[in-house]
Amino acid sequence: MDAQEVYFLEAKTLQNHHGGLVLVGDHVYGGHGHNRGFPIAVDHIVGDAGSGGAFTNSGTFTKQGLSGSTTFNVPFNHTGGQVNVQNGFLTLSGGGSATAPIDISAGKKIMVSGAIPYTFGAGVSLTGTGKVEVPTGATLTVNTNVNFPGLHLTGGTVNGAGDVRATTG
Repeated sequence: MDAQEVYFLEAKTLQNHHGGLVLVGDHVYGGHGHNRGFPIAVDHIVGDAGSGGAFTNSGTFTKQGLSGSTTFNVPFNHTGGQVNVQNGFLTLSGGGSATAPIDISAGKKIMVSGAIPYTFGAGVSLTGTGKVEVPTGATLTVNTNVNFPGLHLTGGTVNGAGDVRATTG
């Protein structure tokens, strides 16, 4: 008998093949992969232990549960499927990019924070009535035309080649 692994990701890319998460201190470690879903039902920080890794979503990522923040201090790359912010807020402080749909429920938000820019690229669309917030020191690069249901600039920067249509919030 010859066993062969036919699907794998780079060693620094986390997978959530069996749906498990590990809580270590204030950080939730897990990943995304084969099962195409990653619901976050807790408010914690997703961090990196120095591997230079990233979180890549190509399925369904849903922020639900508690009303606080789920924070990504690693690049959050949304390459396919759907991101849903149904409760609290999703904080993206490690950079990354989105090229697929995002739905933000009423009264909820995505906060782009930190010194590493976050990028909206071709394929991203925003639905719902929630908002995207860009505080002081943060940069959101918009490289495609985007309609923001709510855009809240509190000292941050929005730049890029795309057209931005927004309601203030």
